[in-house]
Amino acid sequence: MQKVRCLPLEQRMKLYNQAKKFRKENEWGQRKISKEIKVSESTIAHWIYKEKGPNPRRWNPTKELLNTLYWIERLTARKIARLFGVSFQTVLYEMKRLGVPRREWRVLPNLEPSEDLAYVVGVILGDGYANNVGTNYRVMLNVRSVEFANSFSSALARLGFRPKVYRILGKKGRYSNKEFYVCQANSAKFVRWFRRSSLADIEKRILLTNQFKIKFLKGIYESEGSLSWRPNLRNYHIYISNTDYELICLVKNLLNELGFSPTIPNPSKFPNRKDLYTCRLNRKSEIKQFLNQINPSIKNGKGVVI
Repeated sequence: MQKVRCLPLEQRMKLYNQAKKFRKENEWGQRKISKEIKVSESTIAHWIYKEKGPNPRRWNPTKELLNTLYWIERLTARKIARLFGVSFQTVLYEMKRLGVPRREWRVLPNLEPSEDLAYVVGVILGDGYANNVGTNYRVMLNVRSVEFANSFSSALARLGFRPKVYRILGKKGRYSNKEFYVCQANSAKFVRWFRRSSLADIEKRILLTNQFKIKFLKGIYESEGSLSWRPNLRNYHIYISNTDYELICLVKNLLNELGFSPTIPNPSKFPNRKDLYTCRLNRKSEIKQFLNQINPSIKNGKGVVI
């Protein structure tokens, strides 16, 4: 059986007229006509019963045309579809039929230990997340600060992701109609790697140098930290809070290794919620040193006297 959709319009019309002739003069059924002209029974039935002939507007590109547009001019399949007024699926079908290979779009980020990887992991352990919905593997961050979203996006791009940042409006409660900035990237390789890595694995494989530890703390601080004024002591202090006690202990250990003196007070308890653990820096000199070392994009103390 030949695929009628792949034939030129003149040849399709010739087969259509033959089918109509056999039906009218010989009173043949669709099966006999199908065997005679080597066209599928469903197509014959469409022609002789529904009386619908071949589509004269069918798009029949050449292999040379698709190669030129897709590989030389670097147009995407969606742009080619818009250019010719056809569907995206039609372009993909014609590319497959004519043997035009598609570009490789899989994202394979660099998972070797680096400052950017340490920072990205720190952000994801805080406000970000890495999960999948079916086959859609996503790395996302949804925050109020465009500076934070852009900082995360830049780190992802240096690792080999193709992130995008876009603005949305909150829909519920106190965040209704307030601006949020979403940074999103996709990579099955990264999400699978992150989800099978424990905190111990992250500490052992990524946090190998002091600079990597500083970048990791930067990601955690921008996500879960705060720079707050303490009226009773007339001084600022730094909080890093999370419901994961192991993560807070890791933050405390890293700060100790970098020469700070953090403390973990008793957790804050809330009804019907997990306990909230906090790692705190109180010394004025350490707060300045911490902000200078990690150089956060937000909560950096600019405009205040510490």
